[in-house]
Amino acid sequence: LLHITLSIRAAGPVWCYWAFAMERYCGMLQPAIHSRCFPYASLDHHITKVAQITQIKIIYNAHTELSLKPPQGTVAGLFRDLSCMWLDNLLY
Repeated sequence: LLHITLSIRAAGPVWCYWAFAMERYCGMLQPAIHSRCFPYASLDHHITKVAQITQIKIIYNAHTELSLKPPQGTVAGLFRDLSCMWLDNLLY
């Protein structure tokens, strides 16, 4: 644990060099590799499919229908203003 302080002093704040975002993205790509002979073709197909689904969600406003996340229930006592309904698409 003593090396952590030296690393922070040498490299600066953690948010400047932390690789968690890239490691998370690589973790999402790794299951997409189905072929040992042609791993880049598998990655290409996966990324193309994800991009196509994202574009369909945006063009047809189908965020909830095509979402891979489980649906969220309503929170008891939640206040919603109709003028802020467009924020739901940006946040969820």
